[in-house]
Amino acid sequence: MRWLIACSPPKKVYEKKLKRMVDYRVNLGTFTFKENIQDDRFARELFSKWLEMAKYRFSLEHYVWKAEPQARGAIHFHLVSGTYMPHSEVRYTWNRLLLKHGLDQRNANSTDIHAVVGVKNLEAYLTEYLMNEDKHEGRRPIQGKLWGCSHKLSQAGKKYLYLDDEDAQALRMEFDLISLQRKYDQAPRFLDFTDVYLLSPEWWAAQPDSELKQLYLAELKELQPTLPVKSLFPSL
Repeated sequence: MRWLIACSPPKKVYEKKLKRMVDYRVNLGTFTFKENIQDDRFARELFSKWLEMAKYRFSLEHYVWKAEPQARGAIHFHLVSGTYMPHSEVRYTWNRLLLKHGLDQRNANSTDIHAVVGVKNLEAYLTEYLMNEDKHEGRRPIQGKLWGCSHKLSQAGKKYLYLDDEDAQALRMEFDLISLQRKYDQAPRFLDFTDVYLLSPEWWAAQPDSELKQLYLAELKELQPTLPVKSLFPSL
């Protein structure tokens, strides 16, 4: 989620409730089924087809998705992306895809997509929204894969820099307050063998130039969108 937010440039959108333009980086979408679909594998196949289509129709390149059960048992999907996608087109393409696979919901209010605005800590908000399992208490578990992300995001954060013992110790002292270990009363076992630090885009922006910062900027450069922006809405 951190890489998705970092590589999503600021954008503007008109907020109807506020009656003005607002700044945002990412949007949050929901995709549902009119029928009580509980075949999770089939549903994921359909959602994957929509994601593949969206690469060409909306230039969707970086995203994170999560599958969840509704109260009635039907599966639905949440999608976080940094790509602007008109809500009417999202609904049209989703319903059209389902129609091609035998699910007639051409007029159903099956999707929602809106910019995430007015949130100071985007990462914390989105992570809590997607990972909070308390809201699913008593519901059937989703079978198979629960979440995924675009290929480039899955490969992000794999650059490395070798440090000698002296530099490594200095780094641990400087980053101690933002260590992942401080987030747990009882840290996971993998933290016995490695150090993980939570560095925000704002933190990196405030740092002077260094070899470590150059690695971060190189990673961001590789995540810059490469697909041409286009959005065509055919006649119904």
